[in-house]
Amino acid sequence: MANKYWQGGAAAVANAWTATPANVEVGDIFALSCAGASVSYTAAAATVADVTAGLTAAWNASTHPAHKELTATDDTTHVTLTGDTAGVPHTLSGSAVNGGSTDDQTLNVVETTAATGPHHIDEPQNWHDGVLPINNDTIYISANTPPIYYGTLASVNPVEVAVEAGTTIGLPSWHVNPVDPTTGYREYRATHIPIGCAIDGAFYITRPARCFLDVGTTQPVCYVQALPGALEDGASVRITGSGSGIDVYLSEGRLWTDKAVTTSVVGRQKNTVGTTTVATFDSTIGTLTVIQGDAYGRAPSTALHVDGTDARFHFTAGDSCTLSTIFGGGEIVMENAAPVYTATARFTTLHIGDGTLTCNEPHVACSVTTLHLYAGAKVYDPHGRLDVSNDIQLHECTLADVTFDSAHDASFDHKAYSGAS
Repeated sequence: MANKYWQGGAAAVANAWTATPANVEVGDIFALSCAGASVSYTAAAATVADVTAGLTAAWNASTHPAHKELTATDDTTHVTLTGDTAGVPHTLSGSAVNGGSTDDQTLNVVETTAATGPHHIDEPQNWHDGVLPINNDTIYISANTPPIYYGTLASVNPVEVAVEAGTTIGLPSWHVNPVDPTTGYREYRATHIPIGCAIDGAFYITRPARCFLDVGTTQPVCYVQALPGALEDGASVRITGSGSGIDVYLSEGRLWTDKAVTTSVVGRQKNTVGTTTVATFDSTIGTLTVIQGDAYGRAPSTALHVDGTDARFHFTAGDSCTLSTIFGGGEIVMENAAPVYTATARFTTLHIGDGTLTCNEPHVACSVTTLHLYAGAKVYDPHGRLDVSNDIQLHECTLADVTFDSAHDASFDHKAYSGAS
């Protein structure tokens, strides 16, 4: 076990590829692709040299921003494509379509020089001792060090990863041309940096400028303080992976994850000493996104507690949840970010105290067996998507103490709901 410190600064090496055509016949079509866009050339002569010259001219004439990052050179027997900015990796592919008499034409595309440089996490020279982290190391990514944009430590299982304030890890999903910000393309490289695959470690992420991580199959504990930002739906911290869930303790800002959340304590830093917990999710299934105290996800299978003025839980799909509560000014919102399908959140028992249930998406229903309302409870159901199958009960309050605005029955007649007695 060792402490490993990211320092960046390795020499940059330009990415290089070759594209070699073979078995050329007149009419065969050869294409080079990058970032989901292709350039092609149709052979005018049955020679390799004709195709390499044609592909070189077609590539260098392309106006696609990703294509303009590499320069093609005609080497007669093949085309060489070299990255214009050393250290930036690219991904190229080739294809060939028969246009002659024999269908055996090919275009073989090979990476001859891999890019590396000061922003590659898997470059040994970017670590303080010139050696990559290994299993059971503690990784420190400190402030005022070069950003990490590329590479992977997917096979390394650290016991801890500490990400300090101001650091940048990963790529935004939209690649912007710094010369002309109005142009760009959807990023085709990996946007999340893989760290860890098998051992459940701990990630301490403190106010990074951007921290996009792929934690693989691990189920780490993530302690996060995040800054609000315009990137990726406002989430400056994003955690993805292919395996089981994660534990999240968010004390400030915005976080996004598409991994199942097994335990999540979500709080927000106040302008007072300490923190105030604004939401607790006791969940064994589902996904969670937290944006300034707003959470988007599936209903947890065990219990959901939303508590605090800034706490909001947004549902995009539904699973059974045996007990749910909304208190302290919190809110559960039935609101689908992509209302092209129907989803239903199901609660066996739902208690609404000084909180709000909002069903403002006509495509997302809310099914509750028994709804319990307390003084200060608010229910907004403009599309009549709330379905209370058993009963609506008032606790230590009267109708005057609650707000119930529903397309089902604005006067709050619980018998209007299916199955009510």
